[in-house]
Amino acid sequence: MPRGASLKLQTNNGEIEVSDVARLTATSQAGSVTLVKVQTETNVTTIGGEISVRDSTGSFKLHTVGGSVVARDLNPAAADDAFEADIVGGEVTVDRVRHQRLRVNTVSGEVDYTGPLARGGRYSFQSISGRLRLTLPANSSFRLSGTVGNNGDLRSDFNLTEKDHSSQRGSMRQLDAVVGSGDASINLSFFTGSIQIRKQ
Repeated sequence: MPRGASLKLQTNNGEIEVSDVARLTATSQAGSVTLVKVQTETNVTTIGGEISVRDSTGSFKLHTVGGSVVARDLNPAAADDAFEADIVGGEVTVDRVRHQRLRVNTVSGEVDYTGPLARGGRYSFQSISGRLRLTLPANSSFRLSGTVGNNGDLRSDFNLTEKDHSSQRGSMRQLDAVVGSGDASINLSFFTGSIQIRKQ
């Protein structure tokens, strides 16, 4: 294929490996999808396979039911490009993804985010009973908001200064805290499970 081509791929059990394309839509039942140096727009859906994407630019929508997602060294190509990952029970690893809009949803999976927060960035993490670990630079500045269930565990290496005192509503705790000047926004929605915010 010519460099920068647009592709639409579908497989049942076979593996998909793609590099140097501009637009990609890929669907797999059980095979893995590996992407390197893709650009502009990427949409991947799998049932049980792993999705791996690295050294790429553009917008990303990654969906898997029982597989995992690994995303490393991704950049937006345009200001409105976003990164989205939806899983049910697998693992999501997000490492140095520099989009200003990032959303990760899981039912019972594990999410690891490592890297800096973009100034003005909006980060959303939602789960029913999963685990979230955010590993951020020590000089990070963000506002933390959202809800955590009474059975959820929230621990932070950062001193969370509450803007408006966190409140209790039924089985959920409302969060509103700030670190530094609150340059980025992190929204959490966790019913149970654990949340760790760590300093690098």
